[in-house]
Amino acid sequence: MENKLTLYTVFIKEIEKGRDTATHKWLEGGYSDIYRNLFSMLSEEELSRTLKWVYTLSRGDDDYFKDSGVEDWFRIFHKSIRQGDFYSKVFIERKLVILSDEEEAEIKFLRHEFREGNIEKRSDVEGELWTKEYDRFRELVNEKQHEEKDFSLSGNMDSILWNMIQVDNEFLYNTMDMTFAKWDVINKITA
Repeated sequence: MENKLTLYTVFIKEIEKGRDTATHKWLEGGYSDIYRNLFSMLSEEELSRTLKWVYTLSRGDDDYFKDSGVEDWFRIFHKSIRQGDFYSKVFIERKLVILSDEEEAEIKFLRHEFREGNIEKRSDVEGELWTKEYDRFRELVNEKQHEEKDFSLSGNMDSILWNMIQVDNEFLYNTMDMTFAKWDVINKITA
């Protein structure tokens, strides 16, 4: 099978060069490993799309930024991380146990009673819409619905990446710049 070079593969190889192959120690304060892990949360397609956009931007070929992208490509990329969802599909599933066994049994009992018509939902008391039993049932069901939930980590991950870029002594900038220079050479050779 042929190993086809893509902008993505060139970038990943450049990121991994932050590791000294002789000593297997991470150079540049471990930035390489951190970025490798951060970018591994994106699909190859998502990261490729971003790299192609930043490359286009850096070469002045972006329709919106045009020539200003040549000088400001990294600043524009860095700013875009916080203004758009760079990580859009990063979730963690949490299971919160809110209801006790007694409350679970109470839900089942009340559901059964309402279905059988043994307890009325609507109140006969003036000014009250629901019976006390139905209000209690609704309260328990509402709590139960919040037991399992996917929480998005996208904003957190955007923030981590953005802040990492702030403190990395231009590691990512230099890595992307080298990637784009190599990509230009590859395109000239294969053209």
